[in-house]
This record gives sequence, structure tokens and C-alpha cells, in this order.
Amino acid sequence: MRWIDYKKKKNTCLYGYDSFRLVLSPLVYVQEEKLLLKTGEYLKSIGNNALVICDNNIYKKFYGDLHGSLKDNNIANNVFIFSGECCPEEINKIIESIKEKKADFVFGIGGGKTLDTAK
Repeated sequence: MRWIDYKKKKNTCLYGYDSFRLVLSPLVYVQEEKLLLKTGEYLKSIGNNALVICDNNIYKKFYGDLHGSLKDNNIANNVFIFSGECCPEEINKIIESIKEKKADFVFGIGGGKTLDTAK
């Protein structure tokens, strides 16, 4: 994921803001059986230190397979257990975790709110 900062040009305005950030994410969507066992193969080109965002239920059910795949592909991974609410406080906690863990990228696994927050 890359961040691009845009500044207001003369006589232009985007939704009332002087500047904004654009998030560029990988343009790949993969859906296949037992994908968690191969996830590391897809992610190794992005970076080698992931922050994995998931809720406690997803962690208990799926993290073992994901962790093994990331480890097999030399991707360090740290887990952030998502509280279930996409709010500024939770996002700020994630930002601090990214900084603390020096994560190259964020990987969300789970439902809508979890993935919205990961984005």
C-alpha cells in the first residue's frame, strides 16, 4: 500500500478539503480453497513484516494456518486483535501498533468492519 499526498491547486477544491490522501492497494483479489495455507506466497512481494488485524474469533479459528504460511515465506507477523468497532480510537491504536512493530503492511482477515478498519 502506498500513500500519495495531494495538495490543493489554485482555484480547486475536493469536497471542501485543501489536501487529501489517496490509498493505493494491491489490485489483486484471490479466492480459493485453503487459501490461508498459501497466503504467504501472495504477500511476500509486499513486504516482510505484517501487522495482521483480526477479531478474537477469527484469530482462534484461522490464525494458525495463516501464521504458518507467513512464517514459511519469511514474513514476520504481529497480531492486532480488533475490538469490533471501526472508530478513530481503534484506528489510532492500530497506527501505534504499526509504528511499534515497524510493519511494512497491514493484512486484515475477517468481516466487514475488520476489513474496513484494515483499509
